[in-house]
Amino acid sequence: MFDKFTDKARQIILKAKDIASEYGHNYLGSEHLLLALLENDEITHLVLSRFGLSSDKVKRSILAQITKGNFKGEILFSPDAKRVLEIALEEARILHHPFVGTEHLLLAVVREKTGLGGRVLRSFGLDEYAVRREILHLLGEVPEQEQKKSAPTPNLD
Repeated sequence: MFDKFTDKARQIILKAKDIASEYGHNYLGSEHLLLALLENDEITHLVLSRFGLSSDKVKRSILAQITKGNFKGEILFSPDAKRVLEIALEEARILHHPFVGTEHLLLAVVREKTGLGGRVLRSFGLDEYAVRREILHLLGEVPEQEQKKSAPTPNLD
């Protein structure tokens, strides 16, 4: 599965696992993925800043909602984190990108409905459409809807 992920996206997933371990959790959840993105991803910082948010503010919101545990052992993906990875693959396919990058992970966290990561982002007013639009602008791509708006219409005369 991870062969379709960029090196940076794989690093984020490994960092998320480290974060889960630091907090003594026995699972890797969407909140750990988001924390890893907040700490290590420029696109995430840029997208959040476009919405007037700082990574620190989002991080504080997540940390206020999780508790430290004392688990030491193998950390498994939670159902919401598995769904984030599936959605990230889907987003890369929809956008015709050959690999899953950190931008797809961020978008997938927003889209996933049950995990803490997405709930926190949505609590700040972010939604998948606005985040996708900002990501595409940052990547220098024009969203399909904007292409349709700017396309010339044929004259009927």
